[in-house]
Amino acid sequence: MSGAPPQFDGLCAYESRLEALVASGVIADRGQVYWQARLSDRHPTVEVRCLDVQLRADDAVMLAGIVRGLVATAIAEEKAGMPLPAVAPELARAAERHAARHGLEGTDGSGDRGRHDRVSRSAALIRRSTRAPSAGGRQG
Repeated sequence: MSGAPPQFDGLCAYESRLEALVASGVIADRGQVYWQARLSDRHPTVEVRCLDVQLRADDAVMLAGIVRGLVATAIAEEKAGMPLPAVAPELARAAERHAARHGLEGTDGSGDRGRHDRVSRSAALIRRSTRAPSAGGRQG
């Protein structure tokens, strides 16, 4: 089990899926799930697997800050009742491959009805998600 994780309807669905994978014998234990992001079994946190290969410590710290901002934004949006963005799994995989090959010069596949948007849309989301909290304590 690797790559981008599937979308789950909640923690119960996530746990159920992992239990089914182990019970089926496809994986020996939950540690063999190598999704790019997964919940930690030991800590109340999200593990982002693709960041553990940075060559420079300052790059790893910067990416950890970006991930923290994205997770905080996702939590706030979920609490506000905002719907999850609907992205077809094959479109997400294609966008991942495209980004790995073309970087910021490429497109992402998250546009409405499958329309490709410039990567700047994703960069804007990251900037919005990683701003320092305002004086009121809300994430930017």
